[in-house]
Amino acid sequence: MKGFLRPTLVVTFFTLGGQAVGFVTQVVIAASFGARSDMDAFLAANTLPQYVIAVLLTALSFVFIPVFVDYLSTGQEDEAWRVAIGVTTLCILTLGVIAITGVIFAFPLLRLTMPGLSSPSLQLAVQVAIITWPTVVATGIVSLLASIYQAQGRFGRPAVVPVIGGTVNLGLVLLLVRPLGVVGLAIASLLSICLQAVLLFPFIFGPSRYRPALNWNHPGVRQVLHLLWPLVLSGLFIRATPIVDRYLASGLGEGAISHLGYAFKLLGLLATLISTGLTMVLFPRMAANIAESDVTGLRRTVSQGLRIMWLAIAPVTCIGAALALPVTTILLQRGEFRPTDTRAVASLLQIYLLSLAGMCLGSITGRSLYALKETRIVAVLSSLEALAYVLYTPLLTRLLGAEGVALSYVIYFTPGVLWSAILIRFKTGNKGGGLIISSFVRIGLAAMLGGATAWGVMATIPNVWAQVFFGGGLGLVIYAFGLWALRSPEARSIEGILRGLIEGRRAAVVPDP
Repeated sequence: MKGFLRPTLVVTFFTLGGQAVGFVTQVVIAASFGARSDMDAFLAANTLPQYVIAVLLTALSFVFIPVFVDYLSTGQEDEAWRVAIGVTTLCILTLGVIAITGVIFAFPLLRLTMPGLSSPSLQLAVQVAIITWPTVVATGIVSLLASIYQAQGRFGRPAVVPVIGGTVNLGLVLLLVRPLGVVGLAIASLLSICLQAVLLFPFIFGPSRYRPALNWNHPGVRQVLHLLWPLVLSGLFIRATPIVDRYLASGLGEGAISHLGYAFKLLGLLATLISTGLTMVLFPRMAANIAESDVTGLRRTVSQGLRIMWLAIAPVTCIGAALALPVTTILLQRGEFRPTDTRAVASLLQIYLLSLAGMCLGSITGRSLYALKETRIVAVLSSLEALAYVLYTPLLTRLLGAEGVALSYVIYFTPGVLWSAILIRFKTGNKGGGLIISSFVRIGLAAMLGGATAWGVMATIPNVWAQVFFGGGLGLVIYAFGLWALRSPEARSIEGILRGLIEGRRAAVVPDP
């Protein structure tokens, strides 16, 4: 555990900085636009570019790292870099063609996917989309370069660069929003992601290393493409949830897209903060376990990762649900963001928080299956989940409105963790699992105690700041006491490791299955 705690803390620290900057940016955006038609247009314009990024780039990083690590672990460094060059060149060309197509057909694509937008909102969305589509190329470069860093065990720079990019984005938002509105938001996003690509590229592909080449015939490149195509094909269905959500929300009236967008953004900030550091460190280690045929090591890595992540997910879900309204009030209610918007977003956030476990734990179980190179079975099962989502989301939306969209998201993520965990256990010898269940029960009980405490404080104190300060603080204290009383080995292990790091002594180790 100690081997990945230190880099996890480093990455999480910079992730926290990036999320803090992103949060301030979101506050500025909420105060400037609220949940009005301009924000609906902005979110609508970003839906398809973000869809492309999710389909192609998430899958690419999952399949590229294991192949790249395979070559490095066997001493074939030159071949590993030939694979990296070929995949990078192919990525730039493919995303460039997609971006140009998106710019040319911005209007018909938006009219098809967002039929409920009013004519003025649709026209504004087209203007934003023309600026937003090129971010796909820059985001692809950043994502792939970050994967190369991580595959080499270098986590600092890819963690720092997004903080720099986010800070620049915030400055540009403050500068451009007043004269240009949501078009200024799109320009700020494009410039900041391009800056991140510029900051990462020279340190990976210096002048002496990078020569554009597809390397189609290289076995490593062919292996990446072979592993990639099932994920891309299934991703067309799996990653379509935002399109389905906003397609349905566009018919719920002005503000529905924005309310869902703000609530989902808050959920995303929490999920990123909880999962990014740990998964970024664990995935290369999983790939190395497989490259070394160390199935026991993979099982141990997955077990520790799940238990440590659940330590954060459980209290955030329980205490966050209790304090959703005061937190949303403090974070967003100012300027054009009105009390009615606050209540709508808080209600949606309470529902979305139930999906946090599936999102974060799934980031570990999913990556372990990618490390095992089980891309086809993941693609098939995930496609079936996505198909079901397309069927039940319209029904829940008709019954519950925007809350139905949020509830569908919870339903979508929960089964994936269960079947992926079962599949991992089968692939790693049908051993272990008891320690994970025991740990999850103890941590869950402690978190529910903390959440109940926060609910009680909120019900008795009227001031929102006091509700958050005392409710959140006392909830966390009760949670920590519950972990101690229930003898959680993960909490005690982390305590020992942190004490050992501070005092320079050897840290304790989490018991493994």
